[in-house]
Amino acid sequence: MYGQKAIPVLTGSNYILTTGGAALQVGPGNSARISSLKYQGAEMLYLNSSGGNVLWGSTAWASPQAYWTAACKSANTVDCWPPPAAMDGNAYTGGLAAADTAVTYTGTADSYMKLRIRKTFSANLKDSSFTNRYHYVNTSSAPITWAPWEDTRFPSGGLIFWPTGSGSPTGNTGLLKQVRDTLGITWFTYDSSAALSGTTKIFADGGAPGWMAHVDKGRVLFIKKYADTPPAKKAPGTENECELYITSALEEMELQGAYDPIPANDSIAWEVKWFVRKLPDGVAISRNRALADFVDQVVSGAATGVRAREGSDGTGGREEFQSRISRESIRLRTSRSRELKIALADVSGKTSVVLAEGRFDTGWHTFQMPEARPTGPAWLIVSAGEGGKVLYRKTLAGF
Repeated sequence: MYGQKAIPVLTGSNYILTTGGAALQVGPGNSARISSLKYQGAEMLYLNSSGGNVLWGSTAWASPQAYWTAACKSANTVDCWPPPAAMDGNAYTGGLAAADTAVTYTGTADSYMKLRIRKTFSANLKDSSFTNRYHYVNTSSAPITWAPWEDTRFPSGGLIFWPTGSGSPTGNTGLLKQVRDTLGITWFTYDSSAALSGTTKIFADGGAPGWMAHVDKGRVLFIKKYADTPPAKKAPGTENECELYITSALEEMELQGAYDPIPANDSIAWEVKWFVRKLPDGVAISRNRALADFVDQVVSGAATGVRAREGSDGTGGREEFQSRISRESIRLRTSRSRELKIALADVSGKTSVVLAEGRFDTGWHTFQMPEARPTGPAWLIVSAGEGGKVLYRKTLAGF
């Protein structure tokens, strides 16, 4: 299990999950909101909470917004605000269970919505992804119907896009003028010079296979992968599968799942997978096929964070190399004499410690585990000399 999942690290009251050069932070505060997402140390999310602002980080709601309170439902307003505190505001309880690799937090039940949300977060080392799993729990003795909803905030200025679904986007007239549909993709880039009024939202159906992407000015790509929802399953009113809320400071990238009944005293589960990648050189931040193709590669698993053949730790590598890893030492066996570079790398593939390099004879070789090794999950990487092809890798997760 540890060869697949990253082990969350407790820092203060929050847990950090790390994979593929990205680090996600979540804790019990603010209804287990994701309070940071960094790539190679640089923050990606919009986190300005000054002045009591609640539009920061990434959270989960239930749709439709117009049904959050009795007054909102009576007026049938999409501008219902704020969210019920039990859903998005109060602290959740939970954390990391013993011998687990996922962090789980549970909220309280809202007395009107009859709903409790449970959130589980994990990081996968094999495909360098995060999985956010949301359980929507019906606390009443009768069925209720809600759609799951994930809302993630970024600073304004990025490119947001998704496979085009059925129908045309709806919402704010000024924002709709900034939407383009080419290559079977719906693209949105915020024009800060545009005059906007009213509710600054866009509502659209997303197409198969089910992803929504964001690229920032630093060429860092963020993708949400999810199960595509048929238009007939969207929540009532103007709600839809892919939504954007835009201001001069931030852009909210929102996904909604199916509007299905939740049986009495039961729950439904909804899963969103996150990928963070650096755009390859030559792929422009614009409406182009190369960018769409790269997203498809990431979503399909063809482009992962650390690209190398896994060694003999149960995932099908050749027996040219074998290794034995403990907290004190690393033992490596090679089946033939050759020039090698042996190093430790973080989950993004960046070398942090070179253990040895040179010609190694057939047989076992022992190296002391260095004190200055990568923090958290890492890889043992064996390559064909300096700058050579990676021949073998094995996870050091858990050490």
